[in-house]
Amino acid sequence: MNCEQFTHQVGADPNAISSAVREHIGSCQRCNELLRELQAFDTTLKVALDVDVPDGLGVVQGAKDNVVELQSRSDASLVAKRPQWLAVAAVVVLGIGVSVGIWYKSITAPLPQSLVAHVRHEPQLLGQNWSVVPAAQVEQVLSKGRVSLNGDIGTVRHAGLCYFRGNKVAHVVVHTTTGPVTVMLLPDVPLQNAVTFEEDGLQGLMVPIGKGSIAVLGDDSEALPNVRQRVAANVAWSI
Repeated sequence: MNCEQFTHQVGADPNAISSAVREHIGSCQRCNELLRELQAFDTTLKVALDVDVPDGLGVVQGAKDNVVELQSRSDASLVAKRPQWLAVAAVVVLGIGVSVGIWYKSITAPLPQSLVAHVRHEPQLLGQNWSVVPAAQVEQVLSKGRVSLNGDIGTVRHAGLCYFRGNKVAHVVVHTTTGPVTVMLLPDVPLQNAVTFEEDGLQGLMVPIGKGSIAVLGDDSEALPNVRQRVAANVAWSI
């Protein structure tokens, strides 16, 4: 079983663990962590859907066990409460459905699409009025993302950790004269050759670094090579 087959199988039911899945997660730390996240999400989903049926909504027994018994139209209080309860349930299900859709797309879409979707999901990080992050703080954040900082990577407006395809990675926003550039440091994403792409209005560039890769994304394609070169020259994986 490879990682793609694993993703499709556990995506359908993260609690149905086959022998092939057990064997795969025994040798793949990335998929092992992803499975734990999916199982936690599944538990959250079940809790969210475990809504008590309001008083007054009986159930017809026998052959029609799944049919809701409608009460008398004269029960004004029940009629008033029912739409509110149904609305809450609908909002919960809709919210969960959207979350599942975003999650599933992020782990099954081509890499450029996943990167752009990740950046678009956090537009607030690209604000020009963010203060400069001290170098010591940048170094601390990167170390938690398994990255060693060996020099200056530019003016950093944001440095944080986030999950990308099941792995915790460093997410940095660097200031340039033509606008913010997002840098994703991906020690678990190997790459054979440099890749350039354009997706949803964003320009992107990915380059291999050792056993992993870095991705830089921004509105101005001319700003990306300089940021990529500076970051690549001053970071190393600390796996």
